[in-house]
Amino acid sequence: MKFAWLCSHESYQPEDLVQQAVAAEEAGFDVVLGSDHFHPWVDDTSAAGFVWSWLGAVAVRTEHVELGTAVTCPLFHYHPALVAQMAATTDRLSNGRLMLGVGTGEALNERPLGFPFPGYGERQARMQEALEIMHRLLAGEKVTFHGEYYTTETAQLYSPPKGKVPILMAAGGIDALEWESDRSKGGARSRAWLRTKANSIEGGTSEVMLGIVAKRILDLPGA
Repeated sequence: MKFAWLCSHESYQPEDLVQQAVAAEEAGFDVVLGSDHFHPWVDDTSAAGFVWSWLGAVAVRTEHVELGTAVTCPLFHYHPALVAQMAATTDRLSNGRLMLGVGTGEALNERPLGFPFPGYGERQARMQEALEIMHRLLAGEKVTFHGEYYTTETAQLYSPPKGKVPILMAAGGIDALEWESDRSKGGARSRAWLRTKANSIEGGTSEVMLGIVAKRILDLPGA
C-alpha cells in the first residue's frame, strides 16, 4: 500500500501547492498527486493552476516521491498525443518518477473552452483510442493512427520518457472499473484506478491502486 498526498489545484494556488508537495515528501508520503482542472468547482475563493507546469516545478524541488495526475482527460482540449508528450517531459524532469492518471473528464473543464461533453459511451470510445495512442508513443513508436475520433501521422516523442510511464485510469463505479480492467488485459495495458474508499471494494481487486489522502496529517503551506 502506498500513501499519496493530493494537491488540490481547485483549492490552493500553485505556488502554495509546490510547498505542500515538498512538505509531503519530507513527511514520508510515497506519492504526490495533482488535480488537473481548467475551472474549479466553485467560483468564489477558488484556484485553477495548470498542473503540468506545476509538476515540472515539483519535479525539480523533490528527489524521490512519485508524481502523478489525478486526473488528466486526454479526450478534448488535450489531444492524447500531446498528453503523451507532457507526460514524457515530466518523466524526464523527475528522473522517471511520473505516473499518468487519466479519466473521461468533466464538463466544467471542456465547455468553457468550446468543446462538447458527450455521454459516457462516446467518452469511453474516445478513451480507448486515446490509450492506444499514448501507450504507443510512450513506448517509443512512430505512430500513424486513423481512428473515429483521433488522427496522428508519423507522430513520435523526440524527448521520450526515462522508462515505462504507468497509465492509471480513474473509475467512478464498478461498471467503469470492469471496463478499464478489461483494457488493462488487452492492447492498452492500463491499470484501473478506482477512486473510492477502501471499504467499498468487495473482495479486493488486484488492478486497483488506492490513493490514500491524509489531508489533516500535516500543517502544510496554504492549508
